Amino acid sequence: MQKAEDIDVAFRSLHGGVEGLIVFPEGLLWTYRSHIVQAAREVQLATIFGYRGAVEMGALMSYGPDLFDLFKRGAGYVDKIIKGANLRISPSKSRQSSSW
Repeated sequence: MQKAEDIDVAFRSLHGGVEGLIVFPEGLLWTYRSHIVQAAREVQLATIFGYRGAVEMGALMSYGPDLFDLFKRGAGYVDKIIKGANLRISPSKSRQSSSW
């Protein structure tokens, strides 16, 4: 895909042949996410995106990292480094979370 019109062509070719669509978190697809969500809704095609923002626009679901949390944690590490902390990341200190 190179432009928004290509999305419409792709969805017309998918109509009736598939039951769902996984949209990977790739730059061009993310740029046209609202167009993809709208096209999928028009043909009643379930979509799964890599980021949460598309769900807030109407996609069925997302499965991927919480970018806000990642950036917030990253900023915390940068702040500690700037203040002179000697950071050593160990498996026991790493945190995994899930928002179900």
